[in-house]
Amino acid sequence: GTASQLALATSAAGAASGAAFTTQPVVAIRDAGGNTVTGSSAVVTMTVSSGGTVVGTATATASSGVATFSTNIESRWAVSRPVR
Repeated sequence: GTASQLALATSAAGAASGAAFTTQPVVAIRDAGGNTVTGSSAVVTMTVSSGGTVVGTATATASSGVATFSTNIESRWAVSRPVR
């Protein structure tokens, strides 16, 4: 089918601010039925929704409908401290 959604096939894990994830994220490009669109070679871009920044190669090109991010993705979070 036609690509209509992205699904996180493997979540990033092992995050520490300023260090690469020990498990890099993998995203599947899927159709409306939830099937991987194996003909897709779309480019997927990773962003952080709030409070941080993606560091490293934040784009991955899908192969057979699956985009695997490189081994250098890390996240840096803003830390707020109370004023005393």
